[in-house]
Amino acid sequence: MERSEIGLVLYTVRDRAEKDFAAMLREVAAIGYGCAEVCGTFGLEAEQVRALGEEMGLRLLSAHVGMGDVTERFDATAEYYRGVGVEALVVPWLPEAYRGDTKTWVKTAGLLSDIGARLRERGLGFLFHNHDVEFKPVGGTTGWDILVGECDPECVGFELDVYWAAKGGRDPLDALGAIAGRAPYIHAKDMAADGAMTEVGSGTLDFAAMAAARAELGIRCFFVEHDEPTLPSMESARLSFDHLRAVD
Repeated sequence: MERSEIGLVLYTVRDRAEKDFAAMLREVAAIGYGCAEVCGTFGLEAEQVRALGEEMGLRLLSAHVGMGDVTERFDATAEYYRGVGVEALVVPWLPEAYRGDTKTWVKTAGLLSDIGARLRERGLGFLFHNHDVEFKPVGGTTGWDILVGECDPECVGFELDVYWAAKGGRDPLDALGAIAGRAPYIHAKDMAADGAMTEVGSGTLDFAAMAAARAELGIRCFFVEHDEPTLPSMESARLSFDHLRAVD
C-alpha cells in the first residue's frame, strides 16, 4: 500500500502526545505515515494543530469527537475542526442512552443524520465508528444494521473498526461490502488467536483481502490503531505500518 493510504489513529500514541504533541507528530511522520486521525489536541489552538500537521507532512484527515461535542457544543466543535483542516468528524462511541431497543436505534440514526446534515453545511463530513456492542442482536436485527439502513447516506458515513466488527461476530469484509462507498476510512487493528488486540499482521484478520478490495469498497485510508499496546506505543505503530506498507 502507498504511504498516503496508511494513517495512524493518534489515540494509539496518546502517551507521547500528552508529553509533546509536536514531537509525537514528528515521530509518526518519520515512521512513514502519510496521514493521521486526531483524538484530542491537548489544549492547542486549531491553527497550531493544522500548522504542525503541515510541517510534518501529515494530512490530518479526521477527528474523533464525542456525542456531546456535536449535540451540546456543535458550533464550537465544527469551527475548531474546520480550523484544524480535517475532512470529517467521527463519533467513536454511543452512550447507553442512544442505544437499546430498535426504536432507540432508529431514533439515533435520525439524530446522526441531522448532525451530519448540519456538518455538511459547514463543509465537514460525518462518520460513525463502531465497537462490538452495535452487533449485538436486537429485535431480530442489530444496532449496526439499523444505523446502516436508517442513516441518510448523504449525511452519515462509517468508519468500520475491523477488530470490533470481528469481535462482535461480523466478518469485516462482509460488513465493508454492505457499506461500500460509505466508508472512506477503516480502523486497522488485528485480532490475536485469543481475541485480544494486536498489531496489524500479527493476528488472524485478513488485511491483504481488505487491501485488495479497497478500491471497490471506496476505502481511501487504513487507520492503524491499538487501544492498549503492550509494546511501546510508537513501536506498535511502526510494526503495523511496516506490515501494511508491504501489502499490495
